[in-house]
Amino acid sequence: MGVAKLRIVESVMKPKSTLTPEPAPTPQSAAKPTPPPTSTLTMNGAALTRAIRHFERHEGVVLHPYLDTKGLVTVGVGFLCSDEQSFTSLPFERRGAGIAADTAEKRAAWTALREAAAEGLASVRQASDWRDCTDLELPLSWVRERLSLEILERAEAAAGVIGEAHWHGLTDGQRLVATDIYYATGSLRGFPSFVEAARRQDGQRMAFESVYHSGRVANGSVRRNWGRIVSNYALCLGLDPEDAEQRRDAATGVATMFARRGESSHLPAWLRLLVSAQKESYS
Repeated sequence: MGVAKLRIVESVMKPKSTLTPEPAPTPQSAAKPTPPPTSTLTMNGAALTRAIRHFERHEGVVLHPYLDTKGLVTVGVGFLCSDEQSFTSLPFERRGAGIAADTAEKRAAWTALREAAAEGLASVRQASDWRDCTDLELPLSWVRERLSLEILERAEAAAGVIGEAHWHGLTDGQRLVATDIYYATGSLRGFPSFVEAARRQDGQRMAFESVYHSGRVANGSVRRNWGRIVSNYALCLGLDPEDAEQRRDAATGVATMFARRGESSHLPAWLRLLVSAQKESYS
């Protein structure tokens, strides 16, 4: 039996590739929310609920449209609007009124965001700073339906790359990490060692190979979501990232991994402290 196919409707928007592996990702087409039944071959109901929490925590949920750091119009849980048509097709409502926005309002919002992008404002603002740029928002229920569909599509795609028999041998947490990488980067092509480790059910190696970044900053260093890295590391090893003690164990593992790579200077202060504490415990 092959991996179960999910029902896909006509594409109207591309998911945002907020994080970039080495090499750069290729954004994938996405569908309007018409949530299919959960595929037991890729992710069961409990695992999907856990995945939704994971992506909402690490991607963030932003109901109003905003510009990401690259100046791309984004909304929801990292959903990229590639053009005006994809933007105006979304079910935006007037904030606080619960009334559907008309096409003219959506076009005005799109124009305002694109003009801001042309002025170079994206690099100096956070997602929350764009709330007053427009009074449009997406319904939270729609965003979560769309997110569910995105997750299931990426899980199916990741299962197809790793192989159905190998996919069945992974834990729910390891499947989530494979789905996370696919969601964030658009494929698993940049992660051949991770795929091979998954096929061998080598959780330790999967944890080591699950790290990616979200692009380079002006000084040439890379931008990383350290909370996401720690969560994925934990999930690969069968640890619960929502348990404080187990998350600390995973964070220590991440810090040690980067220290052994000679990249301790890249760690945030809270992870460097874990490395120092571990060294003191051995002295």
